[in-house]
Amino acid sequence: MRYECDDEAFAGDFVEFSDSFSRGQQRALWAAAGNDEALFLELLRPKVKALHLSCLDAEAITRPDELTPERTEAMDLRLYSWFSFAWVAHMRGLTDLGNVLGRKLFAIYEPVATKETALPNLNHS
Repeated sequence: MRYECDDEAFAGDFVEFSDSFSRGQQRALWAAAGNDEALFLELLRPKVKALHLSCLDAEAITRPDELTPERTEAMDLRLYSWFSFAWVAHMRGLTDLGNVLGRKLFAIYEPVATKETALPNLNHS
Protein backbone atom coordinates (compact mmCIF):
# COMPACT_ATOMS: atom_id res chain seq x y z
CA MET A 1 0.00 0.00 0.00
CA ARG A 2 1.30 3.43 -0.95
CA TYR A 3 0.78 6.51 1.22
CA GLU A 4 1.38 9.96 -0.22
CA CYS A 5 1.83 13.06 1.90
CA ASP A 6 -0.85 15.50 0.76
CA ASP A 7 0.77 18.63 2.20
CA GLU A 8 1.89 21.01 -0.56
CA ALA A 9 5.25 21.49 1.16
CA PHE A 10 5.94 17.78 0.71
CA ALA A 11 4.50 17.15 -2.76
CA GLY A 12 5.99 13.95 -4.12
CA ASP A 13 6.86 12.47 -0.74
CA PHE A 14 5.48 8.98 -0.16
CA VAL A 15 6.12 5.62 1.42
CA GLU A 16 4.93 2.24 0.18
CA PHE A 17 4.71 -0.70 2.58
CA SER A 18 4.43 -4.42 2.03
CA ASP A 19 1.06 -5.90 2.87
CA SER A 20 2.72 -8.92 4.47
CA PHE A 21 3.29 -8.51 8.22
CA SER A 22 3.28 -11.22 10.86
CA ARG A 23 1.78 -10.60 14.28
CA GLY A 24 5.28 -10.94 15.73
CA GLN A 25 6.64 -8.30 13.36
CA GLN A 26 3.80 -5.97 14.28
CA ARG A 27 4.40 -6.47 18.03
CA ALA A 28 8.14 -5.89 17.60
CA LEU A 29 7.48 -2.64 15.71
CA TRP A 30 5.10 -1.42 18.41
CA ALA A 31 7.61 -2.30 21.13
CA ALA A 32 10.44 -0.44 19.39
CA ALA A 33 8.40 2.60 18.30
CA GLY A 34 9.22 5.57 20.48
CA ASN A 35 11.76 3.57 22.50
CA ASP A 36 14.52 2.55 20.11
CA GLU A 37 14.48 4.37 16.79
CA ALA A 38 17.42 2.42 15.36
CA LEU A 39 15.71 -0.91 16.08
CA PHE A 40 12.36 0.41 14.89
CA LEU A 41 13.78 1.50 11.52
CA GLU A 42 15.75 -1.75 11.23
CA LEU A 43 12.53 -3.72 11.67
CA LEU A 44 10.57 -1.47 9.31
CA ARG A 45 13.11 -1.29 6.44
CA PRO A 46 12.37 -4.77 5.02
CA LYS A 47 8.68 -3.84 4.86
CA VAL A 48 9.27 -0.62 2.89
CA LYS A 49 8.89 -1.31 -0.83
CA ALA A 50 9.52 2.24 -2.06
CA LEU A 51 9.78 5.75 -0.63
CA HIS A 52 10.68 9.34 -1.24
CA LEU A 53 11.13 11.43 1.88
CA SER A 54 12.54 14.94 1.46
CA CYS A 55 15.28 16.14 3.77
CA LEU A 56 16.44 19.60 4.80
CA ASP A 57 20.00 20.33 3.65
CA ALA A 58 20.44 16.73 2.42
CA GLU A 59 19.42 14.45 -0.42
CA ALA A 60 15.99 12.84 -0.14
CA ILE A 61 15.69 9.35 1.32
CA THR A 62 14.78 7.21 -1.69
CA ARG A 63 15.88 3.67 -0.75
CA PRO A 64 14.79 1.61 2.26
CA ASP A 65 18.43 1.04 3.30
CA GLU A 66 18.74 4.83 3.72
CA LEU A 67 16.03 4.79 6.37
CA THR A 68 18.36 5.18 9.36
CA PRO A 69 18.29 7.43 12.43
CA GLU A 70 21.18 9.45 10.99
CA ARG A 71 19.33 10.12 7.72
CA THR A 72 15.93 10.76 9.32
CA GLU A 73 17.57 13.46 11.47
CA ALA A 74 17.67 15.57 8.29
CA MET A 75 13.91 15.26 7.65
CA ASP A 76 11.54 18.14 8.30
CA LEU A 77 9.78 17.48 11.60
CA ARG A 78 6.35 17.68 9.96
CA LEU A 79 7.25 15.08 7.34
CA TYR A 80 8.84 12.79 9.92
CA SER A 81 5.68 13.04 12.02
CA TRP A 82 3.59 12.17 8.96
CA PHE A 83 5.86 9.17 8.29
CA SER A 84 5.41 8.11 11.92
CA PHE A 85 1.64 8.03 11.38
CA ALA A 86 1.81 6.35 7.95
CA TRP A 87 3.03 3.00 9.27
CA VAL A 88 0.39 3.08 12.02
CA ALA A 89 -2.29 3.75 9.40
CA HIS A 90 -0.95 0.82 7.41
CA MET A 91 -1.09 -1.53 10.41
CA ARG A 92 -4.65 -0.37 11.09
CA GLY A 93 -5.60 -0.98 7.45
CA LEU A 94 -4.24 -4.53 7.55
CA THR A 95 -6.09 -5.18 10.80
CA ASP A 96 -9.32 -3.83 9.28
CA LEU A 97 -8.89 -6.18 6.29
CA GLY A 98 -8.50 -9.08 8.70
CA ASN A 99 -11.70 -8.03 10.46
CA VAL A 100 -13.54 -8.02 7.12
CA LEU A 101 -12.30 -11.54 6.43
CA GLY A 102 -13.54 -12.60 9.84
CA ARG A 103 -16.98 -11.08 9.27
CA LYS A 104 -17.26 -13.04 6.02
CA LEU A 105 -17.10 -16.21 8.09
CA PHE A 106 -20.34 -15.23 9.80
CA ALA A 107 -22.06 -14.98 6.41
CA ILE A 108 -21.32 -18.69 5.74
CA TYR A 109 -23.64 -19.87 8.50
CA GLU A 110 -27.40 -19.51 8.51
CA PRO A 111 -28.64 -17.30 11.30
CA VAL A 112 -29.87 -19.36 14.21
CA ALA A 113 -33.63 -19.12 14.50
CA THR A 114 -34.77 -17.93 17.88
CA LYS A 115 -37.92 -19.31 19.38
CA GLU A 116 -40.23 -16.62 20.56
CA THR A 117 -42.06 -17.57 23.71
CA ALA A 118 -44.52 -15.52 25.64
CA LEU A 119 -43.35 -14.61 29.10
CA PRO A 120 -45.70 -15.69 31.85
CA ASN A 121 -47.86 -12.99 33.35
CA LEU A 122 -46.55 -12.56 36.87
CA ASN A 123 -49.05 -9.87 37.81
CA HIS A 124 -51.53 -11.56 40.11
CA SER A 125 -54.03 -8.87 40.59
